[in-house]
Amino acid sequence: MAGALCRGACRGLFALALLSAFSWPSAAQATTLLNLESGYQLTKQMRVNLEVFNLANTSASDIDYFFASRLPGEPLEGVDDIHFHPTPPRTARVTLVVGF
Repeated sequence: MAGALCRGACRGLFALALLSAFSWPSAAQATTLLNLESGYQLTKQMRVNLEVFNLANTSASDIDYFFASRLPGEPLEGVDDIHFHPTPPRTARVTLVVGF
């Protein structure tokens, strides 16, 4: 049992050493979005839901990825860069849930 714990701890320490030795690009900025969800029970078996995403219509980066990409004219090994996915604009969804 102690050997298993030591092996797991050693792997964790090795991974920590690798992470601290790696040179990370600048960290992504935090994004805060405001969403709204509401529902109404129409009958015992039927419910209607309303969801509004990005209520404040915030324009920001939803998620950032760091990887090498290659566009025409760039080197064959690619260029390391941060790629991002923007937050979707204000969006609404209405669903009807029916149980049977």
